[in-house]
Amino acid sequence: MCTDANRRYSAHYRQAIRTGRLPLGAHVAATEAHRLIAALVADDFTTAAIARALGQHFEARLQYTDRVTQRTALKIRRLVRQWTT
Repeated sequence: MCTDANRRYSAHYRQAIRTGRLPLGAHVAATEAHRLIAALVADDFTTAAIARALGQHFEARLQYTDRVTQRTALKIRRLVRQWTT
């Protein structure tokens, strides 16, 4: 049973990679995320509000690291779309 579940998971994972979809836990470059956060701050949104909207409790978690997870990158893109339209 476990081997069947693992086989299905692996097949689905390989298919996602082939089609160009990264897993949500994959680490990606944070340059776009930093640029989008800086644009929100320039539009007078506070870093505390941005952190809360991303589900983080402290704005210190918005530290400028060189990599973020795919999930965080997608959250930031969605936040920018919602707040700037």
